[in-house]
Amino acid sequence: MGLIVTENAFTKREQAIDEIKAANLWLLELVLEPGERDTHWHDFYAQDYILEGELILKDEALGVEHRIGPGTRLIAPPRWLHSEKMESPVKLLIGLSIDPATLPENIDLSPAELQRV
Repeated sequence: MGLIVTENAFTKREQAIDEIKAANLWLLELVLEPGERDTHWHDFYAQDYILEGELILKDEALGVEHRIGPGTRLIAPPRWLHSEKMESPVKLLIGLSIDPATLPENIDLSPAELQRV
């Protein structure tokens, strides 16, 4: 399974929080600063809710680029290979399958590591 993008999935922050809680996920709020993140993957499931800004995600397996703005929900499975670009700060809520307190400092795993796992 790859990325699932749902535009206009929510209008209020509380809706996103309710969905995260209903899915029994850990809540994390963060701001992604402008810049690019090279191709990588994560070893956890994530449901992302874009509150502010625009995120450009590229699905590396399909070569498809998504421009994602406020109100969009992303469902990203573990091991999904992607890259990201933020032209301005992006504020989001994330529902994680693991406790954010247990996340390593670098959650972006290299494509080479994906082949070893």
